[in-house]
Amino acid sequence: MALPVCHNSSRRRLTVLLTLLLAVQGYCTQAQTIIRLAFDRSKAGNEPLTLVRPSDSQYVRMTHREDMGAKYGFSYELRETIPDGRYEIYRNDTLELKGTISKGKKTGLWTRFYGIDVETTTYKNGRRNGVLKVFAPDKKMKGRAYYKDDQMLLGENFDKSGAVTRRSYWLEGVMVREEEYSRGKRSKAQVTYRTPGTFGEEQGVGKKAGWIIYRFTAGTFEILLQQNKLIAWRVYDNKGILLTEEKGRP
Repeated sequence: MALPVCHNSSRRRLTVLLTLLLAVQGYCTQAQTIIRLAFDRSKAGNEPLTLVRPSDSQYVRMTHREDMGAKYGFSYELRETIPDGRYEIYRNDTLELKGTISKGKKTGLWTRFYGIDVETTTYKNGRRNGVLKVFAPDKKMKGRAYYKDDQMLLGENFDKSGAVTRRSYWLEGVMVREEEYSRGKRSKAQVTYRTPGTFGEEQGVGKKAGWIIYRFTAGTFEILLQQNKLIAWRVYDNKGILLTEEKGRP
């Protein structure tokens, strides 16, 4: 009996299918590590935050601050040598942080749970790049901040209706302008910025084709608003070189 012939096109389809299956299998079988922390308030000042399994110290480093011999601010940080994979960190059996490590660095979406609020952040090569969002229990966004290589550039806070209540502008880690809003409308009396002669001195406000332009010693913001909602924005350094630009996100 003659054996069936496998034509070239069939071989190519079979190769593509096998490649996809292996990729999916690799993702699904990616190592997931669960790290558990125990927090005991009764031990305040005496390492109240500890690892349930001491062996997990290979993944996280326990930290604290100290003043005059008194310890406080107990926390943890991921080690630089942490293996690749998916991680979940629990505090007293409550999920606190989850995300993926690739090539020893945070990558993709990381989620942190702050009590009843949820924060999501996008990472690239271990640095925050993109938008950080904070959600209330009803899943409405309470705030967001835009990052470029771990540097915050623009932040917003919202009320329960979704109207902006505060907007801040940042250059090289310094807040150069802050605006407060009431019922979605800006109050000029509440517009503040850093005093003249400082890093963030505001050198002028202008408009161009519907864009609002804020010029500072350290750089320039161009923002496009629609009914005080951020539609798009650009940031330039003090030499006029474009650092980043993005459209507003819902």
